[in-house]
Amino acid sequence: MMESEWVFDPGQGVYFHSASSTYAIPDRDGQWTYIPAADFNRTKEMEEGEIEDDVGWGALMDGHQLEQVLNPPKQATVDHILRLVVQDSDILSKGAVAVLDSREEGIQIGRDRSVGASRIRLKEMQVSKTHATVYWGQGGEWDDGWFIVDTGSTHGTFVDEHRLSEAKTASRPTRLSHLSKLTIGTTTFNVHMHEQWPCDICQLGNDNEIRLDTGEAKISSVAPVSTSKGEHREAKRQEEMAQLKARLLSGHESTPTQSGYLDRSAIRRALHPPSRRSASPPQVALVDPESLKPSGPSVFATKLLAAHGWTPGTGLGKDGSGRAEPLNVEQRVQRSGLGTSEELNWRQRGKQRRYKDY
Repeated sequence: MMESEWVFDPGQGVYFHSASSTYAIPDRDGQWTYIPAADFNRTKEMEEGEIEDDVGWGALMDGHQLEQVLNPPKQATVDHILRLVVQDSDILSKGAVAVLDSREEGIQIGRDRSVGASRIRLKEMQVSKTHATVYWGQGGEWDDGWFIVDTGSTHGTFVDEHRLSEAKTASRPTRLSHLSKLTIGTTTFNVHMHEQWPCDICQLGNDNEIRLDTGEAKISSVAPVSTSKGEHREAKRQEEMAQLKARLLSGHESTPTQSGYLDRSAIRRALHPPSRRSASPPQVALVDPESLKPSGPSVFATKLLAAHGWTPGTGLGKDGSGRAEPLNVEQRVQRSGLGTSEELNWRQRGKQRRYKDY
């Protein structure tokens, strides 16, 4: 039987196949008996007060007495508690406790979120979508107790290192006892059964409880703001309309701007004024009159000419008919550089001041 096709009903101890509407009932020899759903639920589909023809002695009873015989009232059952303590796991913290009660539909163990029954979620790939079911009831030849059924998982369910069934094959109910080891995927649970108070290992405390997944969405502690999308759109529309009116209507009231030349240089000078320096008299270069007198050839020139055969006092050239005296240096005041003249007009003083600024 495939995992996604058969669903175990712990209340009746049978498997149900929804596609073919067939019930599968295991026997003690490991064989399966398949019964159509119409025959299996024939007694439940009968109308109230209706009896079969072969009831026999039931025909002599009135309707109330016959209803009590056919459907006796359920006796009050004690709420049995099973606790699974995490011994080793890759996804759950060690020492975490899952508390299971004796609800009629049992408690599933699987990877995905719960659709109907409550379950313990083990979110890892080694665990099938609906891996196993733990329930309180009868398991074949055993009396009432805690049982587990592998619902056709791929990697199997192990109780005390014993695999319940082959891959993708449903197992028969297996009884769980106190301190049994239940292994599913990478998680190993220790089974704890106590008639009264729990022991120190399996008692709850310090947020170590593994809450059962019921498939219901978690309710946030913060109340959501009661605003719909339509209200947000209406508020946004009103805000955009107000901005549009302010932009279009304010243009008629404002005075037109005067068009003209924009002096960006004046703006730049106003933002970045030149640094002011203390006024100082213009510096005049002092020229030594002695330095203007012609001087003899320099040492470098004398050595250079001597290398070519020239001797001091003789003329230049091969035959000595060239210049014998050096050139005279003449000062030209009209073409002199800045600072050589004491008399500067206002234009020159302005140029000199601008040169100092830059």
